[in-house]
Amino acid sequence: MVATDTTDTLQITSCFIFVLDKPPNFKIKLKDTTCVENEPVSLVAEFDRKIAINSVKWYFNDKEILLSDRDYSIITDGSTCTLKLFNPSPDTSGAYTINVDGSQCSANLTVERKLKVLVMCSSQQEFYPQLP
Repeated sequence: MVATDTTDTLQITSCFIFVLDKPPNFKIKLKDTTCVENEPVSLVAEFDRKIAINSVKWYFNDKEILLSDRDYSIITDGSTCTLKLFNPSPDTSGAYTINVDGSQCSANLTVERKLKVLVMCSSQQEFYPQLP
C-alpha cells in the first residue's frame, strides 16, 4: 500500500502482487521399465525442488490413480516422487504419467509373465549307463 500526500487530501493507492511460481523441472524423468509379474516395481521421478504432496498426480493409461487404489503406493519424499506397484501383472502394463503442477512425463511399464519351467528327469541309468 502506498500513501501519497497531495496538498489537502491524502490519497491511498493499493495494489496486489501475485507471484506465480513456474512448474518444477525434472532432474530425473520416468524411465521405461520391464519387470516380472508379482515382483514389486517402482517408477521414480525427481524434481529440482521439494514437491507438495497434494500437487502430485499419477496416471495409468490416462486414468488417474487414486490414493485409495490398493494396487499402488504413491510416495512423495522431498523432491522425489515414487509410484510403487506391489503385485504387477500383465494387466498393469501400459503408460504411466506423473504430473506435478503442469510438469509431466510418461514411461511405459511392461510386465512379463513368470515362466513356469517343468523339468522332467529320467533315471540315472539312462544318462549314465555305466553306473551300478
